[in-house]
Amino acid sequence: MKRIIVIGTSGSGKSTLARALAERATLPYFELDAIFHRPNWKELPRDEFIARITEIAQHDAWVVDGNYRQYTSHTLWPRADTIIWLDYRWSLVVSRVVRRTFVRLVRKQVLWNGNRESWRMAFSKQSIVWWAMTMHRVYRAQYRPIFERADETEAVGKTLLRFRTPAQADAWLRTR
Repeated sequence: MKRIIVIGTSGSGKSTLARALAERATLPYFELDAIFHRPNWKELPRDEFIARITEIAQHDAWVVDGNYRQYTSHTLWPRADTIIWLDYRWSLVVSRVVRRTFVRLVRKQVLWNGNRESWRMAFSKQSIVWWAMTMHRVYRAQYRPIFERADETEAVGKTLLRFRTPAQADAWLRTR
């Protein structure tokens, strides 16, 4: 395992797992949200984002967390040797993202590039909570066929790990 992508719904623990894995394996770690979200929550222009992802993909080794399939399917996925999907139940990821958002709001935690979640944002359709609630089903529909029919998809020849609970992911990580 030298080029690893960690995917899953917001709140599933992608960044936590990816960081820990990168540290244990002494691999460079890249968080796609940190690249995509510029100051004041402005999105990096599409061409620049693709260029950054393409640059990462050229490295010999890395751990990347984030979905962004419309950008990564032609850049990172072909180079990845391992794809880890944190496929946790909806109620777990939503409760995690609600808790995380509340803590970030109370602590006024800075995320990437000086961004902070706001109370106003937290209760809008732009909130990460809303995103997690609505995208869980979308990601499942997108990733399930890849993991269930790996020999017929872009996952041919890759190690695919699908964890259904945090305990499964934690147990696996302890073996690294």
